[in-house]
Parts: sequence; C-alpha cells; structure tokens
Amino acid sequence: TVVVFPAPFGPNRPNTSPCSTVNESPSTARVAPYRFSSPSTVIVAVTASAIAPRGVQTYTPDGQMKDIPEPRALEISEIKQIVQNFRKGAENAKAAGFDGVEVHGANGYLLDQFLESCTNQRTDEYGGGVEDRARLLMEVVDATCEVWGSDRVGVRLSPGGVFNDMCDIHPQETWGYAVTELAKRNLAYLHLIEPVQPVGEHPTPDLS
Repeated sequence: TVVVFPAPFGPNRPNTSPCSTVNESPSTARVAPYRFSSPSTVIVAVTASAIAPRGVQTYTPDGQMKDIPEPRALEISEIKQIVQNFRKGAENAKAAGFDGVEVHGANGYLLDQFLESCTNQRTDEYGGGVEDRARLLMEVVDATCEVWGSDRVGVRLSPGGVFNDMCDIHPQETWGYAVTELAKRNLAYLHLIEPVQPVGEHPTPDLS
C-alpha cells in the first residue's frame, strides 16, 4: 500500500508525495498556510466553508505544531480544478503501475468536509442538501473510475467520525445517501472506519 496525494501540497503532513503534477492547485485539506521554496509563495488554508476546526493543530513543514487558522471557502472554479487534480492523480498512479486506487473521503479531509453538514454551510451547488454536499465526492469518484474502471477503485469514509472536529446534524441521512450512491457505481470496495470514543463536544452518533 502506497499513500499519495492528488496535489503537490495536500494534507497536513510535510514531505509527502504528490500524485499530480498540477502546480498551485487548492489544498486538499483544512491545513495551516504552507510556505515553499520560494519566499513569496504562500498557500492559504481552503475548505468547503470558512470554518476553522476547534482544538485541532497541524504539522508545519518544519515539524512544529500550530493551530489551524480560519480557512477560505473554495470558489466553484477551484472545486472543478480539484476534481481534475484527482483525475490526474489517478492517471499518474495507473502509469506508475499501481493495481488500483482508494479515494480518501474520511477523517475530516476535504471530501469529508464537503459531505458533512457541520463543515459545509455553502449555499451553492456544492452545499445545502445531502445531494449537493455529496456532489464533490461523487464527481471525484466518477473521474477516478473513468481512468481506472470502477472495479479498481475503492472509497474510504468515516461515518460518525469526530476526528478533526467533524460532525453531521443528520448522520443517518448523510451516510445513507453516500453509501447508496456509491453502491450504484459498483466499486471494488467501500472502506468504512468505525468511530472511536470522541474527545470534545461531539458525541458519536447512533448509525444503527
């Protein structure tokens, strides 16, 4: 198993390997600003809505932990580019000889932030009802399947998870819809993470 990210500066882990050659695309996680080799290049945290996770810190490239600042909500054009970043990452993974890919939609990362209602308060086509909140996840999965075929694509979700200050007001509706829609795509597998005992104000929801 090899873990790579679809953009050159993805989740909050310095020195990880990108699977895309797209330059200066939006980050794939609600992370603190990163500074790169050029002193004038700063990447600002971006996400579904301008909501900072409470009580969450992230690693900086120098190995220090810092509070995550309030992010900027992504523009529609940037969201469309993110879908293309995932597509490019899938193409590069296939060219590199991978056997398949798993789309990471769990643990409070970008796709999860769009899916869950507490982190997505948008009023456009990517927010509001569960169908619109799930739109980015489905677009990314569809783009990946176009490259690989659905039998070589898995998806990881964390229903009821509270890691990274995640929560959803109607979890049964949200996860029921997401799983139903993904099942229509005949994927290789669906990887569900069982929630751990929460630390903080968000209780683990009853998904029975």
